[in-house]
Amino acid sequence: MKKASLLLEYMFGFMMMAGVILLISYISFNLAEPQVSEARSSQYEEKAFSISDMLLKSKGSPDNWEKGDEITTIGLAIQPYILSQEKIQRFSLLTTEAVAQIFGTERFMIRIYGSNINIQKGIIPTEKNVAIVERKALLDDNQVNVVVAVW
Repeated sequence: MKKASLLLEYMFGFMMMAGVILLISYISFNLAEPQVSEARSSQYEEKAFSISDMLLKSKGSPDNWEKGDEITTIGLAIQPYILSQEKIQRFSLLTTEAVAQIFGTERFMIRIYGSNINIQKGIIPTEKNVAIVERKALLDDNQVNVVVAVW
């Protein structure tokens, strides 16, 4: 009788310990997941901001990339936040694959729009974790919006 009672106590203790371990594991996993997601989100935000900076502040590389076939970096600016019509026209002719390769990301969308312009490269995001940067610039004395989304 004592052996059976002792065995039941050990089994009960073991099950309680296993339950506590599972609960701690579950809580730890759920607390760690948002940190991973936030880190990933932060990387996307940095990438989106970096791309928007290149587009709006840089001439690109080479400076006259819109006139040739070799493009190292895409920049749309004549000077920071003042965009070149020629560079934007050339950008509109690039394939999404070429833009993805130059910026080093496959999952992106770049949209430039305003009163006389509406250009989009990439695909519209369907993911939950998307970093979107929207900035303004001038094109022929008209304000345009530049949206960069990365996921």
